[in-house]
Amino acid sequence: VNGTINIQNGSELITNGTFASNITGWTDNSTPPDSAAWSASYGGSMLLNGAIAYAKADQSITTVIGQKYTVSVEEKANANGVGYLFVGTTQGASDLASITLPVATAGIYTTTFTAVGTATYVRVYCGWNGLYVDNISVFPISLIANGTVFVNNTNSAGAVAGDVVLHYNNAIES
Repeated sequence: VNGTINIQNGSELITNGTFASNITGWTDNSTPPDSAAWSASYGGSMLLNGAIAYAKADQSITTVIGQKYTVSVEEKANANGVGYLFVGTTQGASDLASITLPVATAGIYTTTFTAVGTATYVRVYCGWNGLYVDNISVFPISLIANGTVFVNNTNSAGAVAGDVVLHYNNAIES
């Protein structure tokens, strides 16, 4: 594998990113009549309706300066227009990271950011009706490899100094 491998190294920082029964932990900062609200759709999700004046849901998290984090969001449905997940140094800012949630392209979207302060802000934002999001997550990560990574169950032939070798066995535990 060539590239970067990041490993989750700590606890989930988002409160209620799964929206099982409500959006507690998130603040609906939408301009009325728009809203960010809980929906039973998709087993529980946040529904953003923002066609008049933008739907916005915000949460602040505590971060460590210089620590790298991964942020992800699952778009369940979006039939009308692009939505966003912003990570910033102030509420609503996207100066640390931005994820675009495209029209009609459900999936999990992920990026990384490095904290520059102890307070970091996450916002889900939409100027259209009908954006359903779920499984919003922020985790601290550790870089374990940036280059060639060998994953095998026998040997590390071809590895050179600085490479990472991950060994495994074929045993399956149940």
